[in-house]
Amino acid sequence: VNPLAGLVADVLRKEPGIEGIVERPGPAYTVFHYRFKRLKKRISYVSALQRGVYERGEVTLEPAGLTCRVKTVWGLPEFDSISYDTALLLNALAQLEGTRIESDIVFNPGQGHAAVFLWKLLAPKNIVLVDRDLLTLRVTRRNLIANGCPEEVIQVRHQVGLAGVTEEPAGLVCGLPREAEGQGPLRHFLEDAAGQLGRKGRIVLAGSSPAITGLLTHAYTVPHTHACA
Repeated sequence: VNPLAGLVADVLRKEPGIEGIVERPGPAYTVFHYRFKRLKKRISYVSALQRGVYERGEVTLEPAGLTCRVKTVWGLPEFDSISYDTALLLNALAQLEGTRIESDIVFNPGQGHAAVFLWKLLAPKNIVLVDRDLLTLRVTRRNLIANGCPEEVIQVRHQVGLAGVTEEPAGLVCGLPREAEGQGPLRHFLEDAAGQLGRKGRIVLAGSSPAITGLLTHAYTVPHTHACA
């Protein structure tokens, strides 16, 4: 579209590895044809996240006396403070202090607040991040590493839902359900989460009263699941 044509033309002209072939303006659009040159020296790719394009700020949390520093980015909520739902989730997770849980699944991790706190609190041997948004997965992974979590501990699953996330039974599944999707998808999500748990595994969720009440009611119908609020 023409409002972006100048920006695109500038990028193409400045990039040494690109050769412009055609630039044809129209009434609403400008068409660009270009090709990549064969350079003697290969240019290594650096992602926009690594270049700092998404950088927005930093949030420091100290739940349960643990200091968690989370670098936040544009495009995701909770960039300057945590939401009430996330605060509830952190409070619930804090009650697990001293519990030995080796494998954790964190879904819808956002900027990474809960995942970082979970690492500081329990230091599990395996943390699986699950979401359909690549940005939230990459930002959370980066924040975990910045807070001392070894890279080999972190697994990233870019997918919808929790089905087949990991072959090993998880000791904990936690996160914020997407309430806007309605009770039907939330119930399927709960069933998938229960299917990932090992013996005595836990599911820790936080959300609005109607959403959590609906999930608790459904939890009693899921085999081998005991619900508590």
